[in-house]
Amino acid sequence: MAILTGRTETIRWAIILVSLNGLFAAVPVIVLFIAALFYREEAWLIGLLFEGCMLTLIAAMIAFIYDVNQTLAALQFKIGDERVER
Repeated sequence: MAILTGRTETIRWAIILVSLNGLFAAVPVIVLFIAALFYREEAWLIGLLFEGCMLTLIAAMIAFIYDVNQTLAALQFKIGDERVER
């Protein structure tokens, strides 16, 4: 049960990070559109949002990889160690 609880927390954080990643990807488009309307250049804001996008993507990937490793450790999965009985 403790392993399952840990996995649930990991997946929850991964989903939150992926959701933030989508937000950080969509907001720059809106900022670019508004900046073009008002003839302004907000490169620093676009850069900051892009960095947030990349950081949340990396963090989400790490969380998903961590979850896969937790799963494999819990199942003690070893390729080639077990034979299928027929």
